[in-house]
Amino acid sequence: MTYLYGLLSPDADPGPAQFDGIEGVTGEVRLSRLPQGVLIHADHDGSDIRPKRRNLLAHARILERALGMGTVLPMRFGMVAHDLPAVAAALAGQQDRLAAEMIRLQNAVEFGIRVEFERAPALQCLVDASAALQAERDRLRGDPRTTERDRAAFGSRLAAALDRARTDAQRRVLAALRPRLRDHVIRVPDSDVQVLALDALVETGAETDLPAAIDAAARTCGFATGLEPIVRMVGPVPPYTFTRLVLPCTEAA
Repeated sequence: MTYLYGLLSPDADPGPAQFDGIEGVTGEVRLSRLPQGVLIHADHDGSDIRPKRRNLLAHARILERALGMGTVLPMRFGMVAHDLPAVAAALAGQQDRLAAEMIRLQNAVEFGIRVEFERAPALQCLVDASAALQAERDRLRGDPRTTERDRAAFGSRLAAALDRARTDAQRRVLAALRPRLRDHVIRVPDSDVQVLALDALVETGAETDLPAAIDAAARTCGFATGLEPIVRMVGPVPPYTFTRLVLPCTEAA
């Protein structure tokens, strides 16, 4: 059987030693040139391949190394085919779609972008910016008759205000970054102070200026003004979010 990593563009010219020193999921990585591109694969004995951290990282490392060789269409972890002729036949059946995908993703890489603020200071900034919230907070603090229900109601109003502020900030940050992005997918935020959770497709090389652009957009988005934004970028990685090579001849190992 054959374990599959992905497909490099037809113009890629990887040398035979490109993957030396990198441990693959099932052993030595092989390259096979086909009309649709260069297939990245490895022999597989048919045993189960568990999604353990070591295997997942090995799959990702191979694809990240391939990223420097040309446009790559990644396959998801754990996909195998009976043999190389079966893969070649399946690729031939999708030749036009694959060619279009290679053109669309040429000179592009993916980044995961996350922007957030520390929660307690962000909440304080929100209250300080609202006379109504300040007044309600002070009233509850100074009134001995305040109940847990009163505090819970105030907490709900504060959470709603925070969500509105976060949504507005997300819109502003995204508007500032959109000219730098080929494509993007907005993810559900991990917390109520994460103003941006984004998977972005960007031009290769554009990542040089991207961190500064993200930081500037976060500082001027109107959320927790004056606080230091926490910016995280993961990448560059192959465009997992924006394409996925799926072949009818494959199955999960």
